[in-house]
Amino acid sequence: MLFGDDQDAKQIAHKAFNHHYRNHYGTVKAFEPRVRDVLEGLHRLGIQVGVITNRDREFFEHELAAVEDTGWTHLFEVDVCGDDTPLRKPHPDQLLLAVQKLDYPPDPSVWYVGDSTTDVIAAKRAGMAAVFFNGAQWDLPWLNRIFPGTHKHPDKPDVVVNDFSEFWALVLACEVGPP
Repeated sequence: MLFGDDQDAKQIAHKAFNHHYRNHYGTVKAFEPRVRDVLEGLHRLGIQVGVITNRDREFFEHELAAVEDTGWTHLFEVDVCGDDTPLRKPHPDQLLLAVQKLDYPPDPSVWYVGDSTTDVIAAKRAGMAAVFFNGAQWDLPWLNRIFPGTHKHPDKPDVVVNDFSEFWALVLACEVGPP
């Protein structure tokens, strides 16, 4: 988002980040307690799960294999990294590649859960449902500032969840009928 449509600037920034990140990554912890339980629960419900990250595959594969010292690779049917497509989020390319790999249409029946405005923009541009994970616990006035729904910034999440227990409740509500 910082560089707008300047793809050359984005490439330079990613290369600089990767150069320095190689010296500092290692231990990988879950985003929030009980995330693994949610992922396993989604599998029990027969819901396919993917992960999409702007991180380069060089780092992501190591990190996914190292989460909680046992790895989470088996918890995802698909993964798409920033360097798997020509354009990264907020462009929808990564999300469209993921649904293509899963043989799903890019429509609102596919939920994309993300924790940034970039994620919400990508989901909406891909035609998917945007679930904003509000891990920072921002209040409603701040959420309205970062997702104003204006002509210039039209993309708003379809739903906001503040933690994975709220997300799980949403999944269960949709399993038994419309929320």
